[in-house]
Amino acid sequence: WTRGSALWWFDMEGGWFDDPAILKLFREQVQFGRETPSGWHPRAEVAVFIDDKSSYRMAPDDGFLGDAITQLSCRLPYLGVPYDTYLLSDIDRVGPYTCCVFPLAFDLTERERRAIEKRKRGGTTLVFLGPAGIGTRRNGIVTEDPAASQALTGQTPGPQEERTRAFPDWTSVCLPAKRPSIAALREILRRAGVHIWHDQDDAFYAGHGIVALHARTPGTKTLHFPEPVVLRELFATGEGVEKRGTDIAFDLKPKETRTFRVLPVGAR
Repeated sequence: WTRGSALWWFDMEGGWFDDPAILKLFREQVQFGRETPSGWHPRAEVAVFIDDKSSYRMAPDDGFLGDAITQLSCRLPYLGVPYDTYLLSDIDRVGPYTCCVFPLAFDLTERERRAIEKRKRGGTTLVFLGPAGIGTRRNGIVTEDPAASQALTGQTPGPQEERTRAFPDWTSVCLPAKRPSIAALREILRRAGVHIWHDQDDAFYAGHGIVALHARTPGTKTLHFPEPVVLRELFATGEGVEKRGTDIAFDLKPKETRTFRVLPVGAR
């Protein structure tokens, strides 16, 4: 729901969801989906640009491909921020972001290079994984040049660790060809000036009038909103909480999910 994506619950035979509690939850979700949304939408400060054609040079079981795309995509909700995901080929069609992440951008067209260059302004942080920009793609032919990667990232190849270089109008962050930790990525976002909504490694979702948090660990969890809001719990199994403020805390058990409708303060 928060990502505006369709889904379905597929019963792989045997009545996977034949349970009164699960069916009750489904009914509540359908009812919520038919209601008028609150109109609340968080502003995403982070954009992730995925380049499908750069994967052509790698085998499906390549470790970098698994880390930079499959595993990273699964772990992005643990960053604790709203984010948008695009194909790199659409980069010149979307607006500015505080931080842009390029997990797979080896082989670029000249148009894509120009579009990335245009984002080197306004204090934007660009995060590159692996040898970004090392290949130039023309008419289906790729020519490799390490100097092209250096020109794109603003940094020379270095040790297998995070490298950061600040320029007058933008900041370059290069990460090696290994799986970056969520804590490291979150710290990069924090340094870039991105507002961190939740700073623990729990799955955070926000959009289309709701926020949700799925706990990896037990304890008190706090959501940090940029502005005061009203949270009304959805699909409640207990008290049906309503909370107000900017820093809103609640308790979660391991693997428990809490979902809230978000309303601006003063809304009914």
